[in-house]
Amino acid sequence: MNEKTKQDYLKLAQYFLQHRLIDNQIPLTPKNIRQALTACAKEYRPAYWLRLRCALVTQQRETGFSKQAELIKAVRNPITLADASEQTKALKKPKQKRIKTVTKDQHQLIYRTVKQNNDKALLAMIEIARILGCRPIEMLSLQLGRNNEVFIDGAKKTENGLRGLNRTVILTDHQYDIIERCHSVLHEELHTRRLNKSQFIKRLQRRLDTVTKKIWLRRKHRITLYSYRHLMGSDLKASGKSRVEIATIMGHQSVDSIDVYGNKSTSTRRPTLRGSQDSMERVRKTVLKSSDHLKTNQVENT
Repeated sequence: MNEKTKQDYLKLAQYFLQHRLIDNQIPLTPKNIRQALTACAKEYRPAYWLRLRCALVTQQRETGFSKQAELIKAVRNPITLADASEQTKALKKPKQKRIKTVTKDQHQLIYRTVKQNNDKALLAMIEIARILGCRPIEMLSLQLGRNNEVFIDGAKKTENGLRGLNRTVILTDHQYDIIERCHSVLHEELHTRRLNKSQFIKRLQRRLDTVTKKIWLRRKHRITLYSYRHLMGSDLKASGKSRVEIATIMGHQSVDSIDVYGNKSTSTRRPTLRGSQDSMERVRKTVLKSSDHLKTNQVENT
């Protein structure tokens, strides 16, 4: 676990303990912590509940209570247990719906609106998302190299190297020029605002949300920066590129992970960016899991 992840976990755990126990004058005993964790399962999506459990485990270990940490780690989400009743399973909070494609017309409408607002930083971020398909937080760590190469510092990396991928992608001359200008605009505003990277990204995401609300007043779900990442996933799947190269461009350590993003039937363009050979060789898992329609085969690492 890297230091940033650990600090994020400690903050989350402290907030939970304060809000759930301390504010209610409930003693901070291992049993009470476990009961509070179990009781809140219906309030959160399963993925967030797991993150919360990890945060509490980390907090207990950091304060020297290793045995209590293991007891918390053993707690299971009562809503997702295989033998849970149908009534209990029905309490599962649904995953937040995301728009997973952006049509040309939709992109042009967003682009024109943001340009009319003279929001250069948001425009830059949208262009980076459209061209690279990287995660929002990765946009501020881009390193521009020679021969149209762009290095992307993977945001999902773990210390054991099993998740997340640093990668280099190769762009056309035109794409590289756009990324170079956008990169400069983003860092200029970041320096001016004097915010940390996370705060800066969240502020821009809120500004995009304001724009899409204005354009599509009646829509419950709107286009986000992650919609562009899903779009890139769709375009790559329809491009005929190998799964290893797709995983590389998307920043995954496994070819299985590319199934999370996009659907080739919603592809709107043929992407021209490429993953570098060196980056493709660092993809750890190049063998697909078995499925009804796709048996376990070795995927060519080219």
